[in-house]
Amino acid sequence: MIIVTSQELTAELCDEPRFRKALRPPLADLRIIGKDGLFTAVTTMKGMSTGTPKA
Repeated sequence: MIIVTSQELTAELCDEPRFRKALRPPLADLRIIGKDGLFTAVTTMKGMSTGTPKA
Protein backbone atom coordinates (compact mmCIF):
# COMPACT_ATOMS: atom_id res chain seq x y z
CA MET A 1 0.00 0.00 0.00
CA ILE A 2 1.22 3.45 -0.88
CA ILE A 3 0.13 6.37 1.27
CA VAL A 4 0.62 9.94 0.08
CA THR A 5 0.68 12.46 2.89
CA SER A 6 1.05 15.85 1.20
CA GLN A 7 -0.94 17.84 -1.31
CA GLU A 8 2.23 18.65 -3.30
CA LEU A 9 3.13 14.98 -3.72
CA THR A 10 -0.43 14.10 -4.64
CA ALA A 11 -0.42 16.78 -7.34
CA GLU A 12 2.86 15.42 -8.68
CA LEU A 13 1.55 11.85 -8.78
CA CYS A 14 -1.62 12.99 -10.59
CA ASP A 15 0.32 14.81 -13.32
CA GLU A 16 -0.87 12.56 -16.19
CA PRO A 17 1.44 13.91 -18.94
CA ARG A 18 4.40 12.54 -16.98
CA PHE A 19 3.22 8.96 -17.34
CA ARG A 20 2.53 6.65 -20.26
CA LYS A 21 1.11 3.18 -20.47
CA ALA A 22 3.46 0.37 -21.48
CA LEU A 23 1.65 -2.54 -23.08
CA ARG A 24 3.78 -5.68 -22.89
CA PRO A 25 3.05 -9.35 -23.63
CA PRO A 26 0.79 -11.12 -22.75
CA LEU A 27 -1.55 -8.08 -22.62
CA ALA A 28 -0.37 -6.98 -26.05
CA ASP A 29 -1.40 -10.39 -27.37
CA LEU A 30 -4.90 -9.94 -25.90
CA ARG A 31 -5.50 -6.93 -28.18
CA ILE A 32 -6.23 -9.45 -30.95
CA ILE A 33 -9.28 -10.63 -28.99
CA GLY A 34 -10.23 -7.69 -26.77
CA LYS A 35 -9.24 -4.72 -28.95
CA ASP A 36 -8.96 -1.43 -27.02
CA GLY A 37 -10.00 -2.04 -23.43
CA LEU A 38 -8.97 -0.87 -20.00
CA PHE A 39 -5.92 -3.14 -19.86
CA THR A 40 -5.18 -3.47 -23.58
CA ALA A 41 -5.41 0.13 -24.82
CA VAL A 42 -2.29 2.13 -25.59
CA THR A 43 -1.56 5.67 -24.39
CA THR A 44 -1.61 7.12 -27.91
CA MET A 45 -5.13 5.80 -28.60
CA LYS A 46 -7.64 8.57 -29.24
CA GLY A 47 -9.82 9.00 -26.16
CA MET A 48 -7.45 7.14 -23.81
CA SER A 49 -6.84 10.20 -21.66
CA THR A 50 -10.44 11.38 -21.72
CA GLY A 51 -12.11 8.13 -20.78
CA THR A 52 -14.34 8.24 -23.86
CA PRO A 53 -14.78 5.31 -26.25
CA LYS A 54 -12.83 5.24 -29.49
CA ALA A 55 -14.81 6.82 -32.33
